[in-house]
Amino acid sequence: AAMASEASLLAKLEQAELRFGLADDEKLAKLLDPALPNILGFLASSSAQVRSKVMAILSHLNKRLKGDTSIALPLRALSKQFLNPATVSFVGNFSLVYIEMGIGRVPASERGRIVSPLLVGASQRTAQQQETLLQLLIAALPSLPLPTTAAQIDESLPFLHGDERQADRKLVLAWLLDLLLYMPPLTRTLPAAENAP
Repeated sequence: AAMASEASLLAKLEQAELRFGLADDEKLAKLLDPALPNILGFLASSSAQVRSKVMAILSHLNKRLKGDTSIALPLRALSKQFLNPATVSFVGNFSLVYIEMGIGRVPASERGRIVSPLLVGASQRTAQQQETLLQLLIAALPSLPLPTTAAQIDESLPFLHGDERQADRKLVLAWLLDLLLYMPPLTRTLPAAENAP
């Protein structure tokens, strides 16, 4: 039965790969909405053949996505997958990669609503995930509303509010302080006379 289900799954993945390959860019975006998070979930499969097929599909998708930045990615579904505690970390890492790839494809006004919930629990993530999440925060900063009440903080900046978020708040604020204090190295242009031997 396990062999039959693996064969059935491989056949479905083959069909998905074919649909992706034949779809024009506009249709591809519509196919990705339910499909991409589901396909990423199969990276947790115990079958090496299934994981290999998923990686082949993702390789094809990456070529298409990097070639056309107008193809929208299903950021809400990928965010939900990333935030789900039951998601295997390998799958979560891939979800985050596609979130990072897709954040520049949505209007700036939507970025804050997508990124803000991702920062909840950021202090418990790996250092690499933290760095990616904080980079996403930079992309979203212009669209984050400035709250005037505690209720607005809960709604728009959930990673900053509440005692249980103290570690997240400390991480984000320390990173933002480092960013503000960063001084790029000064480059000095020498006059032509000083450059002469």
